[in-house]
Amino acid sequence: MDPAMEPQADSTIWFETGPDPIRHDPAMATLMVRVGMASNALSAQFHAGADARHRRGAARTRDILSSFVTAAAVTHESIQLARSGMASLRPLALRAGAKEELLARVGKLCAGKHPSAAVLDRARNQVGFHWDEAVVGQSMLEYARNQKIVWLESDVSFHPVHRFAVDVLGHALFPDAGNELDSVISQQTISNAMTKVDDAMRLIIEFFTAALYGYMRSVSADRRERSDRPNRPQPRQRKRVASQ
Repeated sequence: MDPAMEPQADSTIWFETGPDPIRHDPAMATLMVRVGMASNALSAQFHAGADARHRRGAARTRDILSSFVTAAAVTHESIQLARSGMASLRPLALRAGAKEELLARVGKLCAGKHPSAAVLDRARNQVGFHWDEAVVGQSMLEYARNQKIVWLESDVSFHPVHRFAVDVLGHALFPDAGNELDSVISQQTISNAMTKVDDAMRLIIEFFTAALYGYMRSVSADRRERSDRPNRPQPRQRKRVASQ
């Protein structure tokens, strides 16, 4: 048999089982792995967005907008996963102690009634991964009135930023914000949209995490904790996650 999986050296708490959950119900195990992939992607986008704010110049706007689009697209796909797996995920979240308020909010999110719904759909289906020709072209034409177009700019190390593409992306995402990404109105519009998407991301992560905890209980996983003492990497405690 292949060797056992081990947690990362700096992990202090983890949950583990043998291969039985995979063998006995591979469909459910697959759903939980997909949930984990979505949660990891969402968390990674939180960090990418935070890192983007430390950039300078044209690269800062590029990275903030691009990370926002990716975050919105991943959130959109995560909602689709939650919707398709709701019959299994909701009971697991309840088993882990999720509150009805959380489940009600997730229900609205999956029904397209969250304030972020419009921008999530636009980011995923038109300007995130597809760069829809009609949508991009329509936003681009808004700049035909400009006396000058900056297509490309770079820093001293020639790290290129496709500046015009950045501005057109901003307009395509937020057509009501105008053409100037640096204007107060535009920044407020973008900030409001990011707040809505941020709320949706946190909501779906919380739901997925609750479902995974519920799954850990359902398969009687072991909760392990590493010793705080140096030079003793072996687990100190072994607790079975109570099945209910």
